[in-house]
Amino acid sequence: MNEYVLKGVLLDANPPAMVTPLKGQVFNAMSFPGLDVSLYDRIGIEFGLGIMELPHRGKPVVVKIHVWNLNDRRNVMLDWRHFLKGSRFGIITWNRSSGRDLATLQTMLEDCIKACPGISIGLVLQQYDDTSWLERMATIESLQAIIERHFNARATIDEDLETMVVELVAQSIDNTRAIHVLPVRGAADLACVAAIQDPLFNYHARVSDNLLHFLKLQEIRIEGDRAILETRDHVCRIDLANASLYAAPRQCASCNDAFTKVCVVFDSQIKRGHSSRSLGFLPQDLFVLSLIFAIQNDVLPPSVSGQFPKVGPCKRQR
Repeated sequence: MNEYVLKGVLLDANPPAMVTPLKGQVFNAMSFPGLDVSLYDRIGIEFGLGIMELPHRGKPVVVKIHVWNLNDRRNVMLDWRHFLKGSRFGIITWNRSSGRDLATLQTMLEDCIKACPGISIGLVLQQYDDTSWLERMATIESLQAIIERHFNARATIDEDLETMVVELVAQSIDNTRAIHVLPVRGAADLACVAAIQDPLFNYHARVSDNLLHFLKLQEIRIEGDRAILETRDHVCRIDLANASLYAAPRQCASCNDAFTKVCVVFDSQIKRGHSSRSLGFLPQDLFVLSLIFAIQNDVLPPSVSGQFPKVGPCKRQR
């Protein structure tokens, strides 16, 4: 099965002083938490993760999506335009409040094209409930004209967010540009995109008794719900309840506060398998086994081992 990784961006074309729930609802509907919440304000960007399984040229493919939530003004020193690079698709939210908003939308489209010439665009448009049907259609037609003028392509009107996202992702894989417009009456109309799955759904359950028995045969130390492994410089704890990895310098291993959570994303996380309670290991079992093997054989990739705390004299008060 072929695998793809796509970066998408979420932008808001409303004036800075105009805060609406539309963008937040779109982000929640199509992504799962990415970075730890405590890091959001430090970098000024929030991003979510998702996995999609789509047919592509007659074969199923797995797409890992990174949705970057930009221009939220969490840190005024950062310019969201710097983070557009590498985006394959962008979703722009816009509330129709006055004609002045169109200038912001056009500028945003120009920024997207400049940073990513082949980017696909989806526009989520919200209009006031008291807007007449003729006014709604006139707004949609004018927006279609603006988008088509910038992209030289016909804009498609979608009926729901899931259709828009699936089409944007599918056409990004084909390296063809897609332009979509989704009119909505309010943020509450945006349902969750069921096609996007949690990338960590296999690892939310405790490991099986089969794996616990196997670890004991391998003489791996088990303390409660933790597997304990030691390297030359570090002590590693693997939480068997949720397959998470923690590491601490050897000289600080007796202090619980010294353990740092290490982010590990293996390709096996997006592959489905079959197992049962009586035969074979569960997906989270295989994940934990791969962690144990990598730690014991010193083959952790630098992207993982680089997150381990630095080894040095212990500075904590005892």
